[in-house]
Amino acid sequence: MKSLKVAALAASTLMASGVAHAQAPFVAHNSLNIGMSQSGCVNNAVDVMTDNEFSPVSTSSGTYVVGTYGENKAIIVCQASKGLVSFIASGPDFNVVTCIVKGLRANFKDEDDTPPPAKPAPKPAPEAKGCPFS
Repeated sequence: MKSLKVAALAASTLMASGVAHAQAPFVAHNSLNIGMSQSGCVNNAVDVMTDNEFSPVSTSSGTYVVGTYGENKAIIVCQASKGLVSFIASGPDFNVVTCIVKGLRANFKDEDDTPPPAKPAPKPAPEAKGCPFS
């Protein structure tokens, strides 16, 4: 139930902040139980987005991270006090949006106070912006 509330809050945040647009009707959501600090969660969220070519990546009030990938938008909402991180994406293609959410969740590391891994070599830019996790 708390996951559903977080999803509703994050989806409304996406809509209100202009992250979702009229031509991008598809929204996907997933969540993960975590055992880390709020700052650790936000730092990991930024790393997951930047490592997978989301830009620009911005954070708000130490709670969520927003990024853009082609015509797709994603938000990672950290609620460490509740042991939960949520992943929401919107975009014009359902398959891409679903893939983005699954990829963000799969690449999120529930680790705190560990040195960040070395940055991987940049991926070559795809000709069309499909899912970065394919």
